[in-house]
Amino acid sequence: MGTGLLILHGGGEAMPGDEPTALEALELASASRGAASRDGDEASPIEVAILPLAAARGRPALTVSHVTTFVATVARARGVDLRTMGVPISDRASAEEPAALAILGAADLIIWPGGDPDLLPTVLPGSGAWRAILEAHRRGAVIWGASAGAMALAEWCWTPAGGQRGLALVQGLVVAPHVEAGADRAWLRRLRERPAALGILTLAERTSLVGPLEERSEGAAQGSPWRCVGPGVAAWIPPGAETPIALAHHGERLHLPT
Repeated sequence: MGTGLLILHGGGEAMPGDEPTALEALELASASRGAASRDGDEASPIEVAILPLAAARGRPALTVSHVTTFVATVARARGVDLRTMGVPISDRASAEEPAALAILGAADLIIWPGGDPDLLPTVLPGSGAWRAILEAHRRGAVIWGASAGAMALAEWCWTPAGGQRGLALVQGLVVAPHVEAGADRAWLRRLRERPAALGILTLAERTSLVGPLEERSEGAAQGSPWRCVGPGVAAWIPPGAETPIALAHHGERLHLPT
């Protein structure tokens, strides 16, 4: 299978009500694994890597335990077999540890829970861990970034100390999580310093966008379609605007300039 899909999540991950995104992530990872048919064994468990780097200043082990329990519960209810491993990366040195790289490189689903938005785009670029993530993603692995994880996947990322370059797996936008109504004045103030060409994607808690679902057609003005999953709203605020021009609810599509 080609490059895997991305899940941009608005936060409140692995909490009650977040089952739709967890199930979506598992189904996508299962489909990717079946398409790749690694070692000819489609019946082997889905390999799930949980990277709690954004929570490194807090209690990353507790984050891994919480996400593992939630995802395992969703998987068990649907009869999905999986194997979950935490990835203990907290700084540049641990981002080169062979054991961590092996877990990431073998993953079908890589989950980035929330936390501090500066850590992922500061620690990962140029590291062995980032190369392993990209290799897995090119093979078809799904990356699920929640809150700070979703912010880091974008081209530019807000942090309390100021904006910085993101990991840029998603181009043309910045992500504002924990936004329930489609526009949030506090987030708009925070994001005023972003590059002028970037729009804003807002995401409610326990709500995700999954994509890009297909390649953007050359010259297509709408961009690439993404599908909304979860109980809240995803909204697109184009560059220079302060209100959304498009909203998506569960099952609906939102076009982004990726």
